[in-house]
Amino acid sequence: CKGRWELGYHLGYGGYKFISTHKYNIYFYDADKKYIGKMEDCLQFIKYDFPENTKYVNVVFEQNYLPYSGDTDFGGACVFFTNFYGPENITISNCTFDRNRSLSMAICGGSKWNIKNNKFLHSEKIATTAPNYHVDLEDGWEYCNTINFENNYFDGNRNNLVSCAGINFKFTGNTFGSTVYFWPRTQSYTFENNTLTNETTGTPICNFGFSDNLTKISNNTIINRSIGMEKRYSSTPNINLDNNTFIDANVNGVPSGCAVTNSLFKTQSESGSNGKLRICGTFKNCTFDHTGGFTDSVLENCKINNVGTTTYGKSCIFRKCDIDNFSAYTGQKTKVVFEECDLNSFGFA
Repeated sequence: CKGRWELGYHLGYGGYKFISTHKYNIYFYDADKKYIGKMEDCLQFIKYDFPENTKYVNVVFEQNYLPYSGDTDFGGACVFFTNFYGPENITISNCTFDRNRSLSMAICGGSKWNIKNNKFLHSEKIATTAPNYHVDLEDGWEYCNTINFENNYFDGNRNNLVSCAGINFKFTGNTFGSTVYFWPRTQSYTFENNTLTNETTGTPICNFGFSDNLTKISNNTIINRSIGMEKRYSSTPNINLDNNTFIDANVNGVPSGCAVTNSLFKTQSESGSNGKLRICGTFKNCTFDHTGGFTDSVLENCKINNVGTTTYGKSCIFRKCDIDNFSAYTGQKTKVVFEECDLNSFGFA
């Protein structure tokens, strides 16, 4: 492998076909099988450097069961040592991507890219062919990793960004005007300090799919959008959406075990949303101001101020909440529970 390696299953659509765990430890030995050293918590598909004089290795996967099978074309192999020469250390900065028909940028593999201070503009008039995104992170799958997007501007094209797979993406300080969609195969990404506006005629989607608990989504401002979360598997570890600001934004659902935490919900106008916003899921330590429309929600230790709302679904639970100037209407079959709440100027029908 000429001094470097990545370890993973690269055939077909790649992924974790036989070894499901993302992490492994590797132990190095010289030509006389003498121990040299080790690396712990390595990630599949990420490239590393062999220590000098390495001749043999032993790999230990953090998985409590043996693979049920392997690749029959390669003697039952489950993963492969490779050293693909994908593009590395690429910087694209201060560029304008304007009036592109199908998409503006497709990253199909490689690592250590920096994409910063760019503008993605005016594709909505001519973007009529698939994939119809400004940026598409797809065909490199897990071999597309360690990509940094910083301070880029995306206008109101129908779709701004899609990530179908990949590892260790970082999005900071970007402005998105339309749809942002992370499929849950995307792994270990960070989405922080971004602004998601709505420059479309509808309500664009922002979907945060994830496949591990190394994904971090925090400190974003989300305006007039529909937000969703999606686990890859039911066994995928939980994450929270933490310390975000939601303005006229719907939260369409939060997977079991996950929560929206330490966040602010409000509307643009003083008159409130009149129950038009849809809030669904588990919310902890959040503040709701002029926000309405709770559906199958659990709110814990939240502050709810000046809210006119409607409750829907099977049940809505308010637990240890500080509720001030609250009026609500409930669906006929909705069970509404208040547990250990402080209630002031409270009305319910």
